[in-house]
Amino acid sequence: MSFSFQWFPGHIGRARRELKPLVSQAQIVFHILDARAPSAAFYPELIQKRKAVIVFAKTDLADLNLTLQWKEWFENKGYPVYLSRKNDTLQELKKADFWKKSSLFGKAVVTGLPNVGKSTFINCLVGRKKAKTGKIPGITRGPQWIKLDERMYLLDTPGIFYPQNLPEAKAWRLAALGIIPESRYTEFVFEVGNLLIQYVRENYGVFKNQAEDFSSFLEIFGRSQGILSKGGNVHLENAALRLIREFQAGKWGRITLEKPTK
Repeated sequence: MSFSFQWFPGHIGRARRELKPLVSQAQIVFHILDARAPSAAFYPELIQKRKAVIVFAKTDLADLNLTLQWKEWFENKGYPVYLSRKNDTLQELKKADFWKKSSLFGKAVVTGLPNVGKSTFINCLVGRKKAKTGKIPGITRGPQWIKLDERMYLLDTPGIFYPQNLPEAKAWRLAALGIIPESRYTEFVFEVGNLLIQYVRENYGVFKNQAEDFSSFLEIFGRSQGILSKGGNVHLENAALRLIREFQAGKWGRITLEKPTK
C-alpha cells in the first residue's frame, strides 16, 4: 500500500507566515537538517540561499561516510555545511568567517522541520540551556529571541512543515526519524515500519537473516518483546512502532536513510 501524508497544524501555519519577514531581516539563517535524511529534511522555502548555513544535526546517529557525501553534495550546491553531534560545542562553526561579517547588532534565524534538533543546536551554540528541547515534534510553539552575545541574537522558530502532501519516499523517512509525530501516521505505521526494515536490510544488513515477510518478522519480534493484545496475539502496529523507536534511538548502529544523487 502506498501512501502520502499531510500534517500542517495551525501554529505551524502561523509560524511559517511570521518567519518570512524575519528571515529577510536576518544576517544568517541556520537551516538544521537531520543527518540521517538530509534531503528529506531540507526545506529551501525556509531560507534565502545567500544567507543560509546548513547544519547537520544528530551526526552521531548517522552513517559517517554518507554524512561526508551529503556534506559535499550541499557544498557543491553553494551552501556552507557544519556537522553537529550530541553535546557538541560547535567550535568550528563559532570560528566561521560569517560571524565577522555581521553588523555590530545582528540577527540569526534557526529554521528546520519539527524535531530535527533546532533547540539543541541553539543550546550548544549559546553554551547554556535557553531553548526548550524535547522528543515531541512541535515543542517550540512561537519564535523565541535568544541573546548569543553582545552583538548577535538568535531566533528559535517552531518546526515548519510542508503545506502539501508528502510523497511516500519522503513521508516514511520523516516518520521513521520522528519528524512526523506518531499520532499523525497511525494508520500507516505498518507501511512505515516495512519500508524502514526493507531499507536497513538492503543497505546495512540489519535483520537480514530473519523472516523476510514483514508480518512474520513482526510476529517474531513482537512476541519476543511481549507486545501482545488481550487475546495473546502480537499487536502488529505496536510492534512496528517499537521497531521505529529503536531505530530513532540508534539501537541498530549508525544508519542514514538516503544517499545523495549525482
